Amino acid sequence: MGRLSPSIVRLAAASIMVVAPRSNSVCAQSSTKFDLLAADANLSFASFDKGPIKALKGAFGTDGWMIWPGGPAIKGDAAATRFFSNQPLLDAAKLSWQPLRIEISPDSTMALMMGVATVDRAPSDPVPQMHRIGRYLAAWQRTKGTWHLSMFTLVNLFTSGETIWRTPMGAAELPAIPAKGSVAKFVGADANFARDIAAMGVGKAFAKWAAPDAVTMAATGELNEGPARIGAVLAGNTAHWTWSDVAAGASVDGALGWTVGQATITPTTPGGKPSKSNLVTLWRRGADGTYRFTALAGVGRP
Repeated sequence: MGRLSPSIVRLAAASIMVVAPRSNSVCAQSSTKFDLLAADANLSFASFDKGPIKALKGAFGTDGWMIWPGGPAIKGDAAATRFFSNQPLLDAAKLSWQPLRIEISPDSTMALMMGVATVDRAPSDPVPQMHRIGRYLAAWQRTKGTWHLSMFTLVNLFTSGETIWRTPMGAAELPAIPAKGSVAKFVGADANFARDIAAMGVGKAFAKWAAPDAVTMAATGELNEGPARIGAVLAGNTAHWTWSDVAAGASVDGALGWTVGQATITPTTPGGKPSKSNLVTLWRRGADGTYRFTALAGVGRP
């Protein structure tokens, strides 16, 4: 399938909620959004047409991050290629996605996306037929007028047990990154968020750090929106949460960012077993200078 036609991109653009930046002209923003939608849609169509293995293993360049269910945070095309070469479940699979919310930074150097993803696969021994609906989160970076994928993850579409991870494919545990440089504010906010969970409890901490329009993605597929709802859903969670960021990105103006926290969640109930996940978080700097998450999902890891 070739490049997405302009008419289809315009139709898609009309149906997507876009959180407009506080600056930039309307015309410039419209052109930026059009190019972004084209880049995202063409990658989605390629993933459906050619399969995710062929489409995604070359989508990350040297600096893009893939957070695949059951895998660690994976950086760059070389690591993505090693990963996909060991995933027979994805042979002949057709993966596609559609954004439902897009936020573009005021300087148009970063866009954060949240949407619906689907995967289909015809049955073939020993793999059964597959038809699933889940979510996706993505971050796109714009340099020299071109959008490049910066981070991509799928939520509630594959289970960790379906992913094959072997030591020769790379490290399962990654070192924490420091809160410095362009991502300093976002990594710092995420570290404070983690500390607040220990001090305040899970529900109150999530409610404190959630933006008014924030969304969390439950393992059941449910979307919980807004601080009050998010806090209420997690109010009874007494587990011990710890994480440190292993990957992050930010717009040049510092208005938008994303983090990936390598997390361990340990139940406080007797006999409870710790679970490991990557917490993928999209962030926004508010008009008052505070940082709050706009979307958050846990993705299982080795």
